[in-house]
Amino acid sequence: MKKVSLLSLCIHYLSHRKFLFICAVICGGIYGLMSGLGLPLIFEKVFKNIFENPEDYNMSTVLFIAAMVPLGFFVRGLFGYLSTFWMNRCGLEVLTELRSDIFKKLQYLPLSFFEKKASGDLIHRVVSDPKSVQDVLLEMASEAIKQPLQMIMAFVGLIYFSVKHCDAALLGIFLVATPICFLPVRLLRSRVKNNSRLMQQAEAEVTACVSENLQAAQEIRNFCMEERALARIKAIMKKLTKRIELMVMWQKMQQPLMEVVSAGIISVIFIYAYWKKIPFSIFSAMGTALYFAFDPIKKITNL
Repeated sequence: MKKVSLLSLCIHYLSHRKFLFICAVICGGIYGLMSGLGLPLIFEKVFKNIFENPEDYNMSTVLFIAAMVPLGFFVRGLFGYLSTFWMNRCGLEVLTELRSDIFKKLQYLPLSFFEKKASGDLIHRVVSDPKSVQDVLLEMASEAIKQPLQMIMAFVGLIYFSVKHCDAALLGIFLVATPICFLPVRLLRSRVKNNSRLMQQAEAEVTACVSENLQAAQEIRNFCMEERALARIKAIMKKLTKRIELMVMWQKMQQPLMEVVSAGIISVIFIYAYWKKIPFSIFSAMGTALYFAFDPIKKITNL
């Protein structure tokens, strides 16, 4: 059987709904642009001028600028919402088509295939597995556009600030720090993948056990096998619970480790900014850019 890559699967199913997908991508791109570059520039350009030269601005101008800040966040949030909403629509349509394709495939498989496979396992393939694939497709299609663009724009902002203030050390710290942020995910990735695979197998066993029990309900009653059937499903569910616990444990460990690493890097930059007497307006702008650069790294590595 030919093995299909996840990328080719994405292209195949998303190509059937190009317009919706492109609209979502454009909205995601605007979201990333405003997050990575727009907000840091507001801190550096607007707030710096107001606080350092307050006599140049009257109250009406300050009120207008103050109103632009929530408006900027609103526009950013709106495009982020539209991107997520339209991607979700794509995901739901992909899920429906994928389930239909799997069911269609089952109609033409040889009868020998069904003799080797438990019906419950096949039910799990049709009902549950496409939902997992949908989640992955949706996450990849949504975050793989917004987050890298946000990170790139934040990186552009950091280059701009470094060149403008003739201080390449801050940019160097960021370049050195970026690979370090990926370290926790690299260390835990194999454990997450292995436990996720085992969890899916345990879920299929539960579905298969329930299906077999329902199909053989008469025989179980006739031979008084209720307790045996109950003990079997409890053992399988206990194994599933253990698999889920392990998968969640390793998966959720990545986020706090990455946050600790990111916070440590920001602390180093804070010390450097104090040592070099960098103005607060510049430090706050670069801090904002750093946040919008490191935050996508956490989400990208989670993909």
